[in-house]
Amino acid sequence: TVNKTLLMQGIREIHKSGGFVKLAIGGETYGNPGTGLTDSSDIRRFVSRIENVVNELGLDGIDLTQVRDCGMQSDCGLSEKQIDLIKQLRESLPNSIISYTFPWGADS
Repeated sequence: TVNKTLLMQGIREIHKSGGFVKLAIGGETYGNPGTGLTDSSDIRRFVSRIENVVNELGLDGIDLTQVRDCGMQSDCGLSEKQIDLIKQLRESLPNSIISYTFPWGADS
């Protein structure tokens, strides 16, 4: 469980020093953004939850993190969902940072 008070204090300290705080979505632990979302209404609900967290915690934005579980040349069939996700995030959070991290390694 997360201690919300400590989390908020940490976010304030990062902001005081000029840093940015983004919510990471996806990655090695949670998979590719869009996984498990079946249609646009699922994406809308997901975006609403993200928007609530960003606003409640005073975050600067979102980082969507892609993993390489389908190989370097495949998007796991998620491109359309990810594009819809990014569009809906931009509409819901027009002043927030939206970044996208792609996998890379020296051996890739």
